[in-house]
Amino acid sequence: MRNIMLFILALYTFVSIRAEELPYKELTTKKAQELVAEGFTFDTYTNSWKKKKRGAKSPKSKAFEIVIQNGRDKDGSLGVAQVSVTFYNDNTYHKLMKYIKDNESDNVFTSEGVVEITDFENNDYKCTLKKRRVNRAYITEGVLVDEVKDSPYNIYEFVINTGLTPVSEYIDKAQKKKEKELRRNEKNSLNDYM
Repeated sequence: MRNIMLFILALYTFVSIRAEELPYKELTTKKAQELVAEGFTFDTYTNSWKKKKRGAKSPKSKAFEIVIQNGRDKDGSLGVAQVSVTFYNDNTYHKLMKYIKDNESDNVFTSEGVVEITDFENNDYKCTLKKRRVNRAYITEGVLVDEVKDSPYNIYEFVINTGLTPVSEYIDKAQKKKEKELRRNEKNSLNDYM
């Protein structure tokens, strides 16, 4: 009987740890009234909700920016396409990394220069955690003159993609501009002159 109780306790502990909620996931389901009550503002041009707290860019900074991008599913239903959280606090980054280590066994880590990226999937969500190192220095005529007194800092970004297609006037204009540039480049390719 004692072994059965220990097994049930161990199983319960494992399930409760594994079932830990994806950080910032609740932002994918909040209603407009809740977002307004929490200090978010709606930008009609980008079709997104935004909240920003300004502050110093340092490892202990409480500065952040949250962007909730609205989108549309293939069948036309509306919802949240993406939640992006940008912050500078090292402790917040370490908490997210701990969550990934403890709960997401299938994660992919890549590093390129000053950027580190961790990608993982959580149920229907595709998530990315980025870390970018910013070193500050004064450069004059290509020569390093003086290191800035402030220490270097990191910019962190945590993104949750829900699978919906982002929709906004801004995105539509950017897509049209990109398509126009592609058409222009096609007409001026080297093969056109053969």
